Amino acid sequence: MTRETFFKALWAILLVGLLMAAGWMTARAPSEPHAAQHAAKPPTAPMHKGEIAAAHSGLKSAEELVVDKASIAAARKAADDEVAAAGERRDRLGFHIPIDDAPDFWTRQDLSDGRVAWHTSVRAPGAVFLRARVAIDEGASGELSIAGPVDDNGRRISRRVTSDTTLWSPLVEGDEALLTWIGTANADRPPVRVLDLAYGERDPLPEAKVGSCHLDINCYSEWAAVKSAIAMMVFEDGVNTYTCTGSLLSDADGSDKNWFITANHCISSQSVAETLLTLWDYETDACNGDPPPGPGAVPQANGATFITGSRFEDGDGTLLRLVEAPPPGTAKLKFSLDDLSPGDTVYGIHHPGGSYKRFFIGQAVDGSIAGVEDGNYWIVTYDEGNTEQGSSGSPLFNDDKRVVGTLTGGESTCETRAGADIFGRFDKAWQEGYRDYLAEGENSGGDDDGDSGLSSLGSGEELTPSESKDEEDDAGCGC
Repeated sequence: MTRETFFKALWAILLVGLLMAAGWMTARAPSEPHAAQHAAKPPTAPMHKGEIAAAHSGLKSAEELVVDKASIAAARKAADDEVAAAGERRDRLGFHIPIDDAPDFWTRQDLSDGRVAWHTSVRAPGAVFLRARVAIDEGASGELSIAGPVDDNGRRISRRVTSDTTLWSPLVEGDEALLTWIGTANADRPPVRVLDLAYGERDPLPEAKVGSCHLDINCYSEWAAVKSAIAMMVFEDGVNTYTCTGSLLSDADGSDKNWFITANHCISSQSVAETLLTLWDYETDACNGDPPPGPGAVPQANGATFITGSRFEDGDGTLLRLVEAPPPGTAKLKFSLDDLSPGDTVYGIHHPGGSYKRFFIGQAVDGSIAGVEDGNYWIVTYDEGNTEQGSSGSPLFNDDKRVVGTLTGGESTCETRAGADIFGRFDKAWQEGYRDYLAEGENSGGDDDGDSGLSSLGSGEELTPSESKDEEDDAGCGC
């Protein structure tokens, strides 16, 4: 082989090697994120999380409002101070951060049907979940939604938008929320403003957050038809986000009205009731199985009307009516006005620490409660399971699976089993005002052996904010 032939062969080999390396690098390059493939911008343009969420919803990229660490720290301190001053008994999940929402944080998109979409991304680094308090301009007509970075369709904030409305959104998991307003195209700025963010600072999911003795409700098949009536509650009061437990209740007529009971120390006014978010079916997929990935993954119903309630010394009960209906097929519980006797077995379903649904078995005991009148509470000790903060407001059942009370609190925990808890008596709450709304009839009491303890939820009935009872109209509620 001549020198000239040798070098020609060598160059050919090098050229082939370079071409093969280029092909290998192309094959090994990380594939483009799914959301980016559907983005409005060219795939080479950089995308932040807000744009990814917008792409999932079929919208153009959103501007982004980022809350700085100093604002988060200041809001947390203000919330801690409020809790300390109040001697808070409720279980806190997060706190509120004021937002300076300027119009230039919103992006406008003209839609093909003549409407306009305004959207923005609000990010609070480190948050486990977010809710937004928004103000809607008087006379505005449209629909507001909130989505997290991985939501495909978003969650509607309000089924009905009324003029001059301020409301709290559903919950989205993670530290970013994409808000979208779609309405008429007759303004040069969005008719909605973000006023506050509820910053979720604690993940309610991990079992390690709650006591080790709690029982999984899905290990008790005889309660399968009842459990769907119990919901985890998330609500706002002052500058904090709290959680309790409540349950859907049937009235004597078996109507479609969505009555909901909890403890009065959880919610005692209309201003707090209207912030209520109920989370349904937040439980494991089987006995001691896997829970949902988080509370944002389960059905949510937004808003409630405060109906009546009684202070701690009178039994600590609250009756609400949900604005949005729970998921189709949700059970409604029946109740009993019968007495419990010492030694009677009782049961409970609850969300300890804002965690997924749990169960307990206990018994009614004799005794008195310091600071309250005898006859307003049932006293309960536990045989299996227990309760803790976040369980407040959960229903107490008798053997017939009928509600006889709601949890206020007590001394018993998984670590201090000798203590007792107290449950506000349903028959006392009935006398204090429930009767006026739930009516009299065969549902008002009496044992019914073999009864499932529930009635089926129908199509449901929405209650508009204009039908809400004003706090001053509830002079007889004792709250």
